[in-house]
Amino acid sequence: MKNSVYKILVFLLWIVSPFHLLAQSVISNVRAIQDGRNVVLLYDLSKDAEIRQVKIDVDGRSRVLPMSSLSGDVGKKVSRGEDRRIVYNVLEDYKDGLRSDNVYFVIEDNYHEYVDLGLSVKWATCNIGADSPEDYGDYFAWGETKPKLTYNWSTYKWCRGDYNNLTKYCTDSDYGTVDNKKQLDLSDDAARANWGGSWRMPTYDELTELRQKCSWTRITQNGVEGYKVTSKTNGNSIFLPAAGYLNYSGLGNAGSNGYYWSSSLFTGSPYYARCVNFYSSSVDRFNNDRYYGRSVRPVCP
Repeated sequence: MKNSVYKILVFLLWIVSPFHLLAQSVISNVRAIQDGRNVVLLYDLSKDAEIRQVKIDVDGRSRVLPMSSLSGDVGKKVSRGEDRRIVYNVLEDYKDGLRSDNVYFVIEDNYHEYVDLGLSVKWATCNIGADSPEDYGDYFAWGETKPKLTYNWSTYKWCRGDYNNLTKYCTDSDYGTVDNKKQLDLSDDAARANWGGSWRMPTYDELTELRQKCSWTRITQNGVEGYKVTSKTNGNSIFLPAAGYLNYSGLGNAGSNGYYWSSSLFTGSPYYARCVNFYSSSVDRFNNDRYYGRSVRPVCP
């Protein structure tokens, strides 16, 4: 599910008008009131969601409000219910006051469904770039945050043209500039970059936990081949589609195999990163060239 944006128009000559709602999603019934020096944004939430940020647009100029001026149900996971409340201290942000008849507030949520498998993290129900569990979604080179047209060493962000000239995430001088980074920075994490909030790519240990503490059953779900991954602890499950991979020769093995990145480097040969691969009858851990375009299934605390 894409991030949703909710926009309300208020007139601030210390009088707040009714809101204008631009989109429908898990947030509804958005309204604003003035309470002394504060503007209070009220909304109903149909599902638990992480409210990422609030933006303000004054006379056509938009910016993100600092968290120091906000309190209440923002910047954290908020439980579903009515009359969720964000308090904006206007004078802390605008020392001389805010006077305009053209002011909008934009509330952005980061709602993506997850499943609690009884493991150390919760697992998203779909891949990055996907709109459903069966949708393949986007493909990412390891440590890159955007899909692209061509996947090979010459287009890879963190090297100078080939695998033995790495510029980041390198533990061996035979393969480039050593920085001894073994785990992706969040700025290079495709899940955090695309979904925000507390979403991130799973570590290798978390993917191993998924392999070992769940049962993997090959199925066809809504016409798509993949694996149903069922917790041995609580019986909950997710579906991982056999989305294949992308490299210089295009899409490979889609419909038969799946390749899912972790956020962990293979330190023995740092041009590899760790992942889980599955085939028609087996699931295993692998180390693969970082330039390949592979699927990302996010996790959250």
